[in-house]
Amino acid sequence: MDLAQLSVPQIIDIILLIVIFATAVRAFINGFFAAVVDLIGNIVGLIASWILANRWAPVVFEKFFRERIINKIYTYISESSNMLDIQSIVEQFTGSLPASFMQEFTEKAEALLLSAKEPTVTMAQNIADTVIGPILTTVITIVLFAVMCSVFSLLASLLAKALKAINHIPVVGFAN
Repeated sequence: MDLAQLSVPQIIDIILLIVIFATAVRAFINGFFAAVVDLIGNIVGLIASWILANRWAPVVFEKFFRERIINKIYTYISESSNMLDIQSIVEQFTGSLPASFMQEFTEKAEALLLSAKEPTVTMAQNIADTVIGPILTTVITIVLFAVMCSVFSLLASLLAKALKAINHIPVVGFAN
């Protein structure tokens, strides 16, 4: 079988089969109870990570990034001789996003800047909240999710290893 001729769903099926097989072997070695606790801990960890990351990302943005971004935007638009150079403003704060995102954010920023004659702090706040904020909040959410998943997975693994001691109990260990 040539790997180049496999479709994406077939590749995903093969990967899932490998993961299921590896999980079954690991469960056989570590014991049923430890494997169940590890699986449930990882599932609960994923769900908790998703919920907590979505709740904490806006708070992290507000507490650690928003004021600095507003100050940078205000400084940039105040010192800029051409206020209509929106593309460079958006590029400076959003990095290398896909062109479709850049265009959408550029249009939002242009609408905000054209609504006022003079650069103001309120204008910088609006740009930070409607253009930069959603991008940075998404990045913060992803980072928080990854960190929390790692922590919850570690906790589940530690609990599963503790339950591996059940294998040494004569009756239960044999059934495990």
